[in-house]
Amino acid sequence: MEKLADYTKNYLTYQMITTVYSKINGLIIDVITPDEHLGGIGVGIPYIRKNGVKSANLHCISVPTHRDAELAGKLAQIVAKNTEVPVIVILGIHIPNITRNQIENLTHFFMEWFLEISTDLAKNFSSS
Repeated sequence: MEKLADYTKNYLTYQMITTVYSKINGLIIDVITPDEHLGGIGVGIPYIRKNGVKSANLHCISVPTHRDAELAGKLAQIVAKNTEVPVIVILGIHIPNITRNQIENLTHFFMEWFLEISTDLAKNFSSS
């Protein structure tokens, strides 16, 4: 496994770090957050629709009592769609006393950030 890149961004006062590794046929993305833990795993599988548009399926698995997997799956889907390779995202987020509104904002933050990351990966680390 080869390390391709690190990306760092802050959400509120929390530093988020994303490390991207390459495998022969895809990417593994480890998201490091405050109080990091394994909360969920998401898998994105790219495909081309009949009309020629890029897309990706998502699959996710949560560790019991955690709800990180759905976000991990959506993030993997974003990267897989844009890079056209299978992607695994490992994620565990814990922010003490987070509100429902902050969870929605955090989800939006990650979706936008991973769109930026996937654009960079597609441009700089093509599978060919």
